[in-house]
Amino acid sequence: MELSINALTERAEEFLSRLAGDRHRQLAGLAPRQRLARLVEDFPMLGRKDAFLQVRQAAQSPKTDEATKASLQRLLQFLAWAHALGASAPSLDACAEELERPITSSMRTMSLAEAIRRLPEDRERDRRHALERDLTDALWERHTTWARAIDANIHSSAQLGFASVRAQHETLTGIELQPWLEAAEKLLATTEDAYRDLLGYALKRLDPQLRAQTAHWHDLVHLSTVPWMGELFRLEDLLPAVTRTFEDLGIPPGARGRVQLDAEFRDGKAPGAHVSVVRVPDEVRVAVERRGGMDAGAELLGAFGEAQLWAHASGSAGILERRFPEGVESVRALFAGFCLEEGWLRRYLKLPQAAAREAARLGAFTALAGLRRAAALLPYALEVYARGPVRPLAEEYEDRMARALGVAVPRGGFLLGVEGVDPGLLRGAASAVLLGDSLRERFNEDYFRNPATGSWFVERAARAGVESDRPVAANLTRASQRLVRLMGT
Repeated sequence: MELSINALTERAEEFLSRLAGDRHRQLAGLAPRQRLARLVEDFPMLGRKDAFLQVRQAAQSPKTDEATKASLQRLLQFLAWAHALGASAPSLDACAEELERPITSSMRTMSLAEAIRRLPEDRERDRRHALERDLTDALWERHTTWARAIDANIHSSAQLGFASVRAQHETLTGIELQPWLEAAEKLLATTEDAYRDLLGYALKRLDPQLRAQTAHWHDLVHLSTVPWMGELFRLEDLLPAVTRTFEDLGIPPGARGRVQLDAEFRDGKAPGAHVSVVRVPDEVRVAVERRGGMDAGAELLGAFGEAQLWAHASGSAGILERRFPEGVESVRALFAGFCLEEGWLRRYLKLPQAAAREAARLGAFTALAGLRRAAALLPYALEVYARGPVRPLAEEYEDRMARALGVAVPRGGFLLGVEGVDPGLLRGAASAVLLGDSLRERFNEDYFRNPATGSWFVERAARAGVESDRPVAANLTRASQRLVRLMGT
């Protein structure tokens, strides 16, 4: 049956709207998670192979103009994702159920999801160590559930006629992965010494007896909260500081009603700051679990920035142009980077100069740890999708992560974090550093409070993103070098 491309586009918008609404209610603790399989069943046309093939034929037709081809390419990416989601929805629902199953650690019983959330927060190292061990054992025992979801994605790519998941990604996005693999390898090599030096310093601040040789993943994630500076990043100060930042930029956080913020304390709320886009640009929701810590401040800034990107999209743009803007990762990285600016820390959190400098150094270290993990994860994810999610890869995962992060990383999570092969975090960092340098040059070092920056952002967001060009892999070196410079101040 011939399917109308307009009808597919409209159904895609309805599907994404419902998915975002369900997601927000779950993250905000307002409703239990809805089964993906049930939602997929309500939109059968979106996951059909013939729908994908029909749109691909139209996109490749010499009669199709360039503007229409660009829209069709966005629709193709969505339909390929919808096809994979249809195949993997039962497995993803099973993964969600596994996360709600209880485990017991140190005589405490909690869900697997709660254990993951608690790992960075507990200040008692012995309890963190026991929790990491028990969490690893539980994930290892249940890894086949995540393996089935990955297998479904591999099978979906083959059904659509692609030689591999990598080939599908490169064909549909136009992003060649080889330059990013090379840039990731270079990042790991060129930042090794600086990262190891500050890791040793930070571990000593955490515990004078702790060394990299004996440190674990739980120590590293606990470091990201900068616990010894907790009084300077109190939860009652962070949200007002972030709100004032956007007000000073001339970007009202509520975007005249288009952004709805849920920052209430509520049982069942997911940790972190999450953006759910129900309708672009009129209904953007942000769910925030209010907590302290430097990492929480960066999360808030990044989420508020992303929400403004969606809320200032052009209402006259097409559905697909609004739904798939360029630069979402870049925007999050750009605004989260305010936490690395001494000026921002002093102005909005009232930190003394010495404390602001120390916080910026440690924030740069945490950001670099995240980039090093992403750089190690990209080639590993490609191998998972090439070989399949087999158990022998767990040893390679442990080795790659340990070399990248300088601490022991347990094998249990060897299939978590490999939902796809997009180098999103790396691309976001590469673009954000260029945007930040440009903004400093145009609007001075206090660009983070300059209304001219806000005007620039709103104008660019209305043009469906803040990137005029896609970031190139070579820019990743520039991003990592800036973090290394900040770590050395």
